[in-house]
Amino acid sequence: MGAIIEVNNVRKTFKKDATQDLLVLDQIDLAVKPGEIVALLGTSGSGKSTLLRIISGLIAPSSGQVKFMGQPVSGPIPGVGMVFQSFALLPHKTVLENIAFPLQVKGMSTADSIQRAMEMVELVS
Repeated sequence: MGAIIEVNNVRKTFKKDATQDLLVLDQIDLAVKPGEIVALLGTSGSGKSTLLRIISGLIAPSSGQVKFMGQPVSGPIPGVGMVFQSFALLPHKTVLENIAFPLQVKGMSTADSIQRAMEMVELVS
């Protein structure tokens, strides 16, 4: 089986000011195959979060291409989530209710979403 995620020659720049661009990522290549666990390591400001946002389809690369399951990524990928470094929990909900909440937003019943959230907690505990 091929890669689940393919990043090919990705480059990302942001406007620094009217005349300058800030190069954040340059010629990034990455392939993640089924069953692999990947960690992105780097100093603050090195582009880790930017790369994850590009992979998840939240922002577009300046050049290059990302594929998910062989298909080009051109926007958010249904069924793929990302937990941001500065996450926000709903303070009036329990941890389990916060985990279940996105499933409820997508139309799953409260009971089913809580059951699914408990299954996911079991996987990581």
